[in-house]
Amino acid sequence: MIETSNRNLDLRQISGRDHLAHVSEHRLFECEMMGTMLASRHPGEWRTIRHCEAVRCRHYNSSLAGTAMEDCLLDTMGQAGPMYLSLDACVFRRVTLRGRLTTMLFRFDPHPFTGTGIGPDFKKMWRDEMVGYYRGCSPADWALDVTEAKFTSLTSLTIVPGDLVRHDAERAIRIRRDALVGDWAEGMPGVMQMCCEHFLEGPFDSFVVQRGEDKRNRDRFARDARWMRDRGFADPA
Repeated sequence: MIETSNRNLDLRQISGRDHLAHVSEHRLFECEMMGTMLASRHPGEWRTIRHCEAVRCRHYNSSLAGTAMEDCLLDTMGQAGPMYLSLDACVFRRVTLRGRLTTMLFRFDPHPFTGTGIGPDFKKMWRDEMVGYYRGCSPADWALDVTEAKFTSLTSLTIVPGDLVRHDAERAIRIRRDALVGDWAEGMPGVMQMCCEHFLEGPFDSFVVQRGEDKRNRDRFARDARWMRDRGFADPA
């Protein structure tokens, strides 16, 4: 494994390519990362990050799109620039998130920087590829482990099947699609409603929402989680 410490590091420098496609066997410690990993114009042609670790790093306006992360660890990630860490149309297998983590946006849209010529079906094609990726998981496999993650703000893992997310029931809830029927939004706490609306745009049967770790977020999440569980929208604790 290649180890890098205390450096400002553009993601493109890791692979030495103008447009990053594949990264493996790197361990970053106390680095500041910048740059992006752009989605391919061909849905299902995954960029890959495999067998990598980032420990006590910061990001500067970084984002990943159309990327498969496998057998990776992200342990404590800060934010250096004004933009959140965006993970767009990304998929995960055996990825552990832990420690204090900056705000992370999990979104379905790969946001390509170049035209594809495919039109509005482009987003759907990527979503179909995400479904196919997780269909290849074995019954004992998992996608994300957030049991020791401490997000700075409430984080909705809408793009990952909830049954493949390892989580702590005190800090997270799992919501199922089959509960969101009829007038499901009536009376639901606003932030939970927004998370569910985003989730329903996707293809999966369940998803996980994890609290933010400051006291105000913790208290609000505890109330909202209790409301969701009492009414059968979320799995019991």
